[in-house]
Amino acid sequence: QNTWMNLMEEYRKEKYPTMVNLSDGPKGSEEDQALATQVATDSLKAYPEMNGLFALTSVSLPGAAEALRKSNASQRVFLTGLATPNAMRQYVKDGTVKKFALWNCEDLGYLTVYAAVAAVKGELNPGATEITAGHIGAAKITGSEILLGDPLVFDANNIDQYNF
Repeated sequence: QNTWMNLMEEYRKEKYPTMVNLSDGPKGSEEDQALATQVATDSLKAYPEMNGLFALTSVSLPGAAEALRKSNASQRVFLTGLATPNAMRQYVKDGTVKKFALWNCEDLGYLTVYAAVAAVKGELNPGATEITAGHIGAAKITGSEILLGDPLVFDANNIDQYNF
């Protein structure tokens, strides 16, 4: 998560140089949804001009969404992050959260097993830059990592298609 936050900050500086990061650093929720709600509530009070909030764990996003809902701030603060559709369904349905993302769990499992089988069979060559993985197709290899690709983006149009 620290890597994600550092990369997000680099991206913000490059692509949105006038956007101000209001935090003095990441405010963690330590995988505690109630703490995430409190951190988001405190941030809304401390930064009334805030208009965007990122929650990077599956418990921090629903916690932050609850804070926005309780503060009636969802019309002025855009909230997004990572979570499961079941945890976020109510917040998407009521408009508190417009969009959020998560890796495609089924495809991640499929690619993991596919790569493991290829490695055991000796079909995953050192130095390879790509693996073709069944219905997923080509997946990029960077060093020792196989990249699944773009995450799933959930919104009001598709959230009911998922149950996890």
